[in-house]
Amino acid sequence: MITEILSGYYIPYILNATTDTYNDIAIIGLQILVPLYAQNNDERINKIVDCIENILPSIYLNEKIIDVLYNAIENNNQYIKLKIILLKLYVKMGCYQKTFDLLPQFTDSNIKIILYCTVLVHLLPENYNVEDIIRYYIDNSNDKDLISALYTCLLGFYMRTKSSKDTIKFYEDFCKSNSLINDCDKHIIEKNVSIYYNTADAKRMIIGACKHFKKHNQYRLAIGSYITLSTRCVQNGELNLGKRILITLEKSWMINEENQAYIDNNLSVINLLKDLTNSNTLRRLKDTYYFCEDPYSKLLVTNNLLICSIKEKDYVEAEKYASEIEKAGFNKFQFDDYLHVAFTNLIYYYKFANNKEKIKLYTDKLYKLYQSCNSTELKKYILKQLSGKQLNSESRWKYLSDFDFRPAFMGHWFINNFDYS
Repeated sequence: MITEILSGYYIPYILNATTDTYNDIAIIGLQILVPLYAQNNDERINKIVDCIENILPSIYLNEKIIDVLYNAIENNNQYIKLKIILLKLYVKMGCYQKTFDLLPQFTDSNIKIILYCTVLVHLLPENYNVEDIIRYYIDNSNDKDLISALYTCLLGFYMRTKSSKDTIKFYEDFCKSNSLINDCDKHIIEKNVSIYYNTADAKRMIIGACKHFKKHNQYRLAIGSYITLSTRCVQNGELNLGKRILITLEKSWMINEENQAYIDNNLSVINLLKDLTNSNTLRRLKDTYYFCEDPYSKLLVTNNLLICSIKEKDYVEAEKYASEIEKAGFNKFQFDDYLHVAFTNLIYYYKFANNKEKIKLYTDKLYKLYQSCNSTELKKYILKQLSGKQLNSESRWKYLSDFDFRPAFMGHWFINNFDYS
């Protein structure tokens, strides 16, 4: 009796969820009905499976909602399709470790392979040769869409572990005109590698991606691209435009928890640059820190917490964050821009700590980065730090080079397409 009453009330909301109000009611209904249906092997669960994939990515998700649904079906192998949908949502939320732990339960399929390679790129677990694993699946697949999506994973792996020079070479020589990569993934790759290019070229690449994803209703990819576009605006000194893009996303798009964390971080970065830090800035950064699971994202926000703590004159906290950056080392993530962020902020901290030995250590590392990095623009940025030589007004880094610190923006630096079954 109670199941019928609840079904009669909630199913219409679930099937017709198109507004914020309907979504709220539909989410409550899903959390009630899925466990009930799973417990009783009720076939009506199949009626709402597709609705789950359509509704959940469009709202401000939190992990507990997905936990409720997944726990209700975890021990029932009838619901493989629903389990895969929920795993995709975990990845979209940034729950990489949880996805990694759950994936061995599934036999190989295209979507499992994409999810597996995606979480490997984000987590970079020890004792896994991630590049070999991705290339194995590329070499042993006949599915063009799978191969195409796997190349976005491979590029993402290079972005996280190889120098800018090597990553750009891979993109220019292999990805740019590769017939194995479809239009969607080409826009994904262009958005991802835009970080290496000057402002004008990067904006062109990112805006092209935004338009493509929006046109094809790929809102997850579009949101990630708009966050990147905001970042490039702020890096160019267009703080109000970058902030407006983020605020528009918050107000006009349905933002999940991961995207909200990135927006919070980047709005905090704008405050750091405007010298408007306060306890709320620190709180938002800490919320982002505790949300992030992968070590790279944690290091990015740790750099911002270091800067914020110095500005708030909390040197005990600043020492903690500096130690965390140093403990992580500089071998796992050899991305030139990350090394520059870390070295710059450690020099900034140790000037306040009056530690001349550490200042020299990281200044020497900065000089070695100047010698080895591929980007001419980044070389000019570092030269300005080392010698005081000003950048011209057209330089990508002209605005940020006027600061003694370098805040770290967050976002979907690596996006890929696993929205197919």
